[in-house]
Amino acid sequence: MATMNIWVTLYGGASVALEARPDQKLHDIKGRAAKALEQNILELINENGDLLNLNASLAQNNVHDKDVLAAELAEENRIFTNHGAFALLMPGGCVLTWGQQECGGNDHAVYGQLNSDVQTIFSSKYAFAAVKHDGSVVTWGKANSGGDSSAVQSQLFDVYTIASSHDAFAAIRDDGSVVTWGKKECGGDSSAVADQLQDVMEIFSTATAFAALKRNGSIVTWGDKDAGGDSSDLDLSRDVIQVFSTDSAFAVVKKSGDVLAWGNSAAGGDNAAVQALFRKRTARLSGPPPICASSAAFACVLNGHNAVVSWGDKKCGGHTGEVAPLLASEVYLISSTKKAFTALKNNGVLVCWGDKASGGESFGEPDRHDIESVISSDHAFAALKRSGVVVAWGSDAHGGDFSAVRHLLVDVIRLYATGSAFAALKRNGSVVTWGNKNGGGDSAKFAGQLNEDVQEIFSTSTAFAAVKTSRGIITWGSA
Repeated sequence: MATMNIWVTLYGGASVALEARPDQKLHDIKGRAAKALEQNILELINENGDLLNLNASLAQNNVHDKDVLAAELAEENRIFTNHGAFALLMPGGCVLTWGQQECGGNDHAVYGQLNSDVQTIFSSKYAFAAVKHDGSVVTWGKANSGGDSSAVQSQLFDVYTIASSHDAFAAIRDDGSVVTWGKKECGGDSSAVADQLQDVMEIFSTATAFAALKRNGSIVTWGDKDAGGDSSDLDLSRDVIQVFSTDSAFAVVKKSGDVLAWGNSAAGGDNAAVQALFRKRTARLSGPPPICASSAAFACVLNGHNAVVSWGDKKCGGHTGEVAPLLASEVYLISSTKKAFTALKNNGVLVCWGDKASGGESFGEPDRHDIESVISSDHAFAALKRSGVVVAWGSDAHGGDFSAVRHLLVDVIRLYATGSAFAALKRNGSVVTWGNKNGGGDSAKFAGQLNEDVQEIFSTSTAFAAVKTSRGIITWGSA
């Protein structure tokens, strides 16, 4: 595929020219620009003043050769999370941490390296990795989850982005080479494919394996062979444009719209049963991502009428069953819990399938309409209606029961989730929570501090952190 040249410029005048492919994610462009300009870039804006989608490609954002993108700097505090800890990145690049010590909530061992010049932070399940402006990397947290990078520290230079599995990291350097560390069986050792890991554009992961997408559209895999670390049975030598994953399987979309899968066959790694459908209609190549994954199944929006096909573990949504007729057309976006899916149609109607206890059985018919967005905990969904009202369903223990706060869930502008609870940010800056008390569902202790001026909310698997306009931070749950 032909490359193109784009410019990223700061409002003060500094700029950088970058070579990129049309199918490259804008997030990668942001990372390269941030490093070259030595700035914390938060967003990229086109010449029309539109905020661009960092998770979409240049082509999907209608960015063309010789376009100039404006960089919006991250002047506010930013919070990054893993399973049990928070890391606060402040203006100037200083990092503060809190939460479970074994997850990186205590950075005392590396604090001297985190007091300035940190550009961004990445996380595995139990560790953090910070990329500094000079391309060096600082790690902390559980040692065998990637918190100890001493074995490869001499190789961690010119890094611009990092991917992670549960217990390992994979860093991409400016020249497209890759450095890995962490638990070997989770992809922390890439020595078997080291000679192939050149000119890498982006890296994806299951819980225990990695898949690297190269600039020529080929895929290189390593890690747990049963979880996607071995793709030798497939022709992935070219034309791959998108990669998706369950906990133990990968699926890719090729330029033609064809979909290939590998890894744990019971968890979505075998899509042979639906290949006949892909021969008739390919995956959707424009709009939101065409594939969504639960823990052990995939659901794909097809080109044409935007119908949905799913495969993998039936108990996790791998079969659409009785709702198949409702998924025959006009699906806009798919969301998932660990064991269920919900499809948002163009008319604002929701269709759910999979494990009923995890949100696979939707709520009452009147509540399924006028939906704007959907978010999920591990086993429950919450949907924001266009009117600002919220509805939830699924496991009561994971936020599916919202009856105690239903009367408060009006005029809501955004929803957030931990693994077992939800938080709603209202237009007046107040916060409403529900779900598992130990997972952030009970914020009563901080009601006086969460009744106004909340600007943004972040979450780990078990806790929330609310950032106020005064830059104060309120944390609750099991951090």
